[in-house]
Amino acid sequence: MIARMSKNMSSFFITKGIIPDDDRDVYVYSFEILLSTLVSLCAVAVIAAISNTVVQMFLFFLGFVPLRLIAGGFHAKNHFRCFIILLFVCAAFLLILYYIPANYIIPAILAASSLSLLLTFLFAPSEDKNKPATDEETRRFKRKSRFATIIYTVSVILALILVPDKVYALSLALGVFTVGVSLLANYVKHTITNRNNALAERGEQNEEI
Repeated sequence: MIARMSKNMSSFFITKGIIPDDDRDVYVYSFEILLSTLVSLCAVAVIAAISNTVVQMFLFFLGFVPLRLIAGGFHAKNHFRCFIILLFVCAAFLLILYYIPANYIIPAILAASSLSLLLTFLFAPSEDKNKPATDEETRRFKRKSRFATIIYTVSVILALILVPDKVYALSLALGVFTVGVSLLANYVKHTITNRNNALAERGEQNEEI
């Protein structure tokens, strides 16, 4: 649906002479990103309002979105799957907030922060076949990812110490941790893909022999 709307919007602006026809593909892609982002933001806002977790949801995505843009992570094959994953992540986050025992909150924060550091240092920035990076870009994003994760970890610890309600520190820590899980998922995905491609190439070579 988003792809069709993006094509219709691009055709409308081309017809009106606002954008050149030669740039159609660029604008179609741009409109897809814009519409997908707007739909996701609206969904998150509605979920946060209904669940009365506006501040917690904001902190979660404050930890997730900036680091995700720097470090990368798992990419769904289309916008619908991306939206479904977003809903699943929000549901998992709310379930943790609602059902985690009070005496488990601090251990959960420390565990999430530690794992976030480990996963980011191991797997960031993640491989993206749609946006291949040079060695220099990879090194730069690696430094930025590690620095950002350290800053987030310090922020979580400060929130844990200074803010009475530990749920806020937990929300931020879980947002950062979700990026780590996304990095791990993307690493596993590419490892499996590369292995399957290698096996396929080996099979073709054997057939030629």
